[in-house]
Amino acid sequence: MSIVSALVIDDEKVVCDSVSAILAEGNFKVDVSLNSREGLEKALRDNYDVILTDIMMPEIDGMDVLRDIKSSKPHVPVLMITGYGSVQSAVEAMRLGAADYIEKPFDPEQLLGAVQAVLGRRDLPAAQATQAVRQSTPGMDAQEETLVHRDAILRVLERAVQDPDFNAALLYGQSRALDGYELNAAERYALVTGDLHWLQEQLGFLDTHHYNWLMTRLGAEIW
Repeated sequence: MSIVSALVIDDEKVVCDSVSAILAEGNFKVDVSLNSREGLEKALRDNYDVILTDIMMPEIDGMDVLRDIKSSKPHVPVLMITGYGSVQSAVEAMRLGAADYIEKPFDPEQLLGAVQAVLGRRDLPAAQATQAVRQSTPGMDAQEETLVHRDAILRVLERAVQDPDFNAALLYGQSRALDGYELNAAERYALVTGDLHWLQEQLGFLDTHHYNWLMTRLGAEIW
C-alpha cells in the first residue's frame, strides 16, 4: 500500500503531536509545522496528498493559509482543525474551498475518518489513478460534475426535513453527514451550503417540504 503524505499546521505542539501520531498509525507520512508561515511555505513548496491546518493561529491564520493553498494548488484537499466555538469560521472555510473540518477534541477514528473522506476513498492508490485518468481525459471532470444523483439528493432532503440531528449536521457544514450517499462534489457542496438555486436548476422542482426546509436553512443565523 502506498504511503500517503500529509502536512499538519498548528501552533499547538500537543495538537501537532497528536495528529501526527494518529496519521502515522494510519500509514501516513506526516510533516508538521508549529509556525503558520513556515507551514504555508512547505505546503506551497512540497507535494502533499492532504493538508490539515488549524484556523486560529498567530502571524497567519488558517483562513489565509487555506486561501493561498487553494489559489496555488486547488487540487490538494485541505482539512480545517477548529476549536469549540469556531464552527462558523469552519463553515466559512468550506465556502473558500476547504474539503471539510474537524472540531477539537477528536478521537483517532474521527480524525482518520475525516481525512480518508476528504481523500475520496480508503483505497488511495486507486483514487490517485482515477485522478490521473481524469487529468488526461479532456472533459471528464465536467461530465462527472454534471451527473445529478437525483434520488440521493432527494433522500438527503427528506432526511433533513425529518431528522433534527442530520439537519443540524448539514446546517453546520459537516459534509461527513453525507458519507454513504452517492453524491458528486458539486451535489455535496450544494446540500451542505443550501444552494437553493443550484438544486432547483438541477432537479427541476422541489416539493413544498424540501423548499421550505431550504428557505429556513438559508435564513438561519449562521449564514
